[in-house]
Amino acid sequence: MKVSVVLCTHNPRLAYLQRVLDGVKRQTMTVPGWELIVVDSACHRRIESCSELTFPPGAYHIRLEQPGLALARLAGFRRAAAPLIATLDDDTVLDHDYLEEAVGFFESHPQVGAISGRIRAEYETSPPAWIAEFRKLLAVRDLGDATLVYPENKEEALSEYPECAPMGVNVSRREAIEGYVERMMKDKAHRELGRSGQSLDSGEDNDFALCAIKDGWSVAYVPKLNLTHLVPARRLESSYLGRLNHAASRTWIKVLRMHGICPWPSIPPWTVLARKLKAWFTYRAWAGPAERIRWRGACGHFEGRAGIKS
Repeated sequence: MKVSVVLCTHNPRLAYLQRVLDGVKRQTMTVPGWELIVVDSACHRRIESCSELTFPPGAYHIRLEQPGLALARLAGFRRAAAPLIATLDDDTVLDHDYLEEAVGFFESHPQVGAISGRIRAEYETSPPAWIAEFRKLLAVRDLGDATLVYPENKEEALSEYPECAPMGVNVSRREAIEGYVERMMKDKAHRELGRSGQSLDSGEDNDFALCAIKDGWSVAYVPKLNLTHLVPARRLESSYLGRLNHAASRTWIKVLRMHGICPWPSIPPWTVLARKLKAWFTYRAWAGPAERIRWRGACGHFEGRAGIKS
């Protein structure tokens, strides 16, 4: 076995989840080259008992009663048996050669601990023109056709967050994940990152990438790794994207501070309200959905610098 696929899900759209499962089943790398571990993160309806779903043969199920992406991934990591572990969300469909390409890359790049690639979007409804500015919020990216590795040598000091760091779905070496898990067990700040229930907080992927780099690994963007992110209509609503940008901006500051690379100084909590009011006019938040989303991001930024929790 070469790859353990850890699929975490919380109250998914079943049609989307079935497409995710079908993407795993269609991999050019055949069983027993990979295994699938499905982590049911406190779903209202137990995923294993959903008759509408068809799982790959031998899929292993884990049921958690407490929601939270970080906790779900941790449970999957502990069960995984392979030297490489791929994290998969319940709305991300792998291209047929994803696992095979990932294994080949790791075999030729022993210094790299974690990788991800292109993430294209499949929108349920036609997106507005302004959505292009917020593609990263929706975990959609294309960094081009060249492989990007950071750091390229161990002597390069970490000074800022690398653009090529894994985003969302990624494949990692077990050793890199074990180092991250050890940090999680020692410091609850790592465990508190990520989605939980209705919260839109994030940061767990950024935290993992930075932990891996600190442990001596490189991270990489590999353009041969391709997947499709299924984006429902509700995630294109400006109200949702505003809340998402607010939460992401706040947790972004938190992660950068945890790793000592935050370029912005702390601010007194009592100044936050005034800063938000000023930003309302700076960003012209009344002018349209894109302006309002930018303003919500600024609000999260100020809260992060002030150390205000959600």
